[in-house]
Amino acid sequence: MNMSEHDQTLLRLRQIIGCPKRKIQPMLPVSASKWWKLVRTGQIPKQIKIGKNAYWLKSDVTNFIDNAARNR
Repeated sequence: MNMSEHDQTLLRLRQIIGCPKRKIQPMLPVSASKWWKLVRTGQIPKQIKIGKNAYWLKSDVTNFIDNAARNR
């Protein structure tokens, strides 16, 4: 898998913030309301809608995490 394929991976919210019920570990341990606040304020790019589902590019999420770690 090359880098451009990796950048285009789509993630659902539960894959980002985790889901204990489905035993999915979080990439970013924040609540759903905090996540949506970050989206609403433009700190994280808006979701990509496919039907009723919302997705984010994995590259956008990892860039946000990397930038947050650098700016601590």
